Amino acid sequence: MEITRFRIFVVALLFVFLFGCAPFVAKPTPLSFEKPEQCREFLNRLDEVVEDAGVKDASNVPIRGFPYLRTNRFIASLKKNLRDDGQKGEWSRWMQQLDLQSREKELSNLSDQAIASLTGEYPAIPALQGGVKGYNIKETPCRKALPFRAESFTFADRRKADRDWLYAQAKSCSSIVMSHDQGRSDFYDTLSSIVNIPEEYSCFRRTIGLYPLVAIPVAVLTGRSLNKARKTFEADLKDLPVDGQLRPFVPQSQVSLSGKEVQEIIEDSRKNHLGVPMPNKDQEENLAWVFAPVFFQDMAAPYDRLGRVVWKDDGVDIDSERPTVYYYTSHAFLKGEPILQINYVIWYPERAGKRAPSIEKGHLDGLTARVSLDREGKVFMVDMVSDCGCYHFFSPEKEKVERVRSRPLSFDPFVPEWLPAISSGERLGIRINSGWHQVQRLMSVGEISEPIPYSLMRYGVLEALPRENGRTESIFSSKGIAKGSERPERYILFSMGIPSVGSTRQRGHHAIELIGKDYFDNPYLFDENFVFR
Repeated sequence: MEITRFRIFVVALLFVFLFGCAPFVAKPTPLSFEKPEQCREFLNRLDEVVEDAGVKDASNVPIRGFPYLRTNRFIASLKKNLRDDGQKGEWSRWMQQLDLQSREKELSNLSDQAIASLTGEYPAIPALQGGVKGYNIKETPCRKALPFRAESFTFADRRKADRDWLYAQAKSCSSIVMSHDQGRSDFYDTLSSIVNIPEEYSCFRRTIGLYPLVAIPVAVLTGRSLNKARKTFEADLKDLPVDGQLRPFVPQSQVSLSGKEVQEIIEDSRKNHLGVPMPNKDQEENLAWVFAPVFFQDMAAPYDRLGRVVWKDDGVDIDSERPTVYYYTSHAFLKGEPILQINYVIWYPERAGKRAPSIEKGHLDGLTARVSLDREGKVFMVDMVSDCGCYHFFSPEKEKVERVRSRPLSFDPFVPEWLPAISSGERLGIRINSGWHQVQRLMSVGEISEPIPYSLMRYGVLEALPRENGRTESIFSSKGIAKGSERPERYILFSMGIPSVGSTRQRGHHAIELIGKDYFDNPYLFDENFVFR
């Protein structure tokens, strides 16, 4: 009898495990959503060509059945809070804009042959003429109108004109199909039911890898790693090891905004139906310069010099002669209210040296520092993560936190130090060790001697990075993995369910837990781990 009960318990436990890690499966779209045929065909065909060419932009997630919309975790989380038509309209337009941004990169990254095939299949669509606000397709050089024999018209001009024309077609089709769909009474209910984000964790990998068993030794090793990191943060700054020479990388532009000016930008950018801070490009760039940190890098070898991402010999490389930090904005919730985040991403040629574990060593390495602003535009949290999704930790403002939440069956939030007080005229300083590129300390810094200036570039450049031949290519695969950054640990930690674990990853693809599941872009990450005052 006892054996029978035990068998029932084991079967039930296995069922719960498999159900809990079941991958997201998109629901079929009702047949009532019939789109204008020409535009539906064009957008679907464009998706097919992009997919076949392997140039799909993985920064945002397409919504099945709605080829003009893409989403991310924050936008998907908003669906349960939509109360009126204004919010619903703003929500869908945001997803439409994400799709157009991705399509522009995908068209740029397509080969000339793929572009030629598309322009050959789709001459100017009559229904699209003049269909885009601010973009008159009649004035766009379509394929038949190109002056092939004009001496001043080069092959590169033709190539760019074809891409511009296809993007204009996509933009117009997006507006036409979306307008058509929004006329349906069940549009938002149907859309809301299928706006979800697929998991980065593979149920199949965890199942065949015997995750419940393998997770035990992984948890032990993770606990040791966290304790070791905590001791590093608790040590005196002067006692931290230096393998080479500490060099400060500082933002080359000293944009200055007062606290009041920052607050005004945040408040002004929230004036939309969703109440989400959405600064324009100029405001976004100014904020990025204002909060840009100083990176104190222990430089013992060439692999320690952060630089600009470039193509070299058909591979991704780092130009260490041009220090560069890439930035992008994101959103999360603080006590249920949407807030703005500025992400700063640095890149190294490789992870190497005597400190890095051998299974983690390899080509390309990166680190993301995320600065989160409250409603008043004040920094209340800085959290850091290696670009493999590893070694994530929080550094909140102590006065903002009532308590750190405990997480059953998982590790508690790792808070190795509270956010240092940063006075006017000072910046956030981030000290990083050699080779392994682990953060050792956050600090407040003022005047700096012998600074190395770095430039700021938008992260989107990496998703359509120019080559020497004039073409562009994303440094990431269509799965969101940085090309050429694979690590040996993907075989050793296979059971954790993260595909190509250890590889550097694209934004939106940072799984940050080996035990359990969580994501760097989880919009509830702060509220789930802290009780704020």
